Amino acid sequence: GQTGVIQTLYDAMKIHVAASLFGVGILACWVTSTLAAWQVTSRTRVYVAVLNGGLLVFVGMIAFRHQAIQGFRYFVALESFLIAGNMTLLGNSPEHAHARSGAPIPRTVLIAGLAVLMGWWLLDWYKLNAINAGRSATYAKFVSLDLHDLRGKTGLAWDVGMIGFFSDGHILDADGLVNGRAIAQMSPPDRLRRWAATPVDFLFADKQQMQLVATTLIDSGQWRELGEFDFPNFSGKPETHYLLVRTGLGTTSQE
Repeated sequence: GQTGVIQTLYDAMKIHVAASLFGVGILACWVTSTLAAWQVTSRTRVYVAVLNGGLLVFVGMIAFRHQAIQGFRYFVALESFLIAGNMTLLGNSPEHAHARSGAPIPRTVLIAGLAVLMGWWLLDWYKLNAINAGRSATYAKFVSLDLHDLRGKTGLAWDVGMIGFFSDGHILDADGLVNGRAIAQMSPPDRLRRWAATPVDFLFADKQQMQLVATTLIDSGQWRELGEFDFPNFSGKPETHYLLVRTGLGTTSQE
């Protein structure tokens, strides 16, 4: 529905901001290069529109299908390609070759801009160090667990990376990214209803995600918590995931 489309578009903007200077910078470069190519290359404006419209079509398809967006990596390659295409058009344009240079940018503006960029870069460096340290701790916690009993078992998860690697189980992805085209084309509610009706042996989710399947899947008498795993992000508030396994599985910790 309309709410899902708006939420997906919001997620697309949020992941650019979450990528901080890198994500916002690439987006700004794409917009700037597109406008410059449009203004300077008057004889190729249709080509500029079609070329750069590909990104809007890509975002529209994601929004229409309510596809989950898990990170800036979904956009960086396409946006970088479009920036390179726009810059190539500008470099080969006769209008660009004979364009008059505008007034020079004041030195104070350049210094202020450089100071903002350096401050932003230092903030990114601080945040990335915290994220790397937190993710390393989560990785070490997974290593310390003996999850051999989950091998080949079926599990439901939203963040499938680490749990998929360490469990070596069959992961049902609630975001629809790894279980084939037919599952990806389902709406999120339909996909979740299907997975909730499927017998699973373990669950890897945060509290909000667990609430989505609490009435159909989770019975407190049939599950036990094996661990909590923090995934730090730029917000400073880590996303905590919980690993629940069905009572009776012999999974133990090596600690």
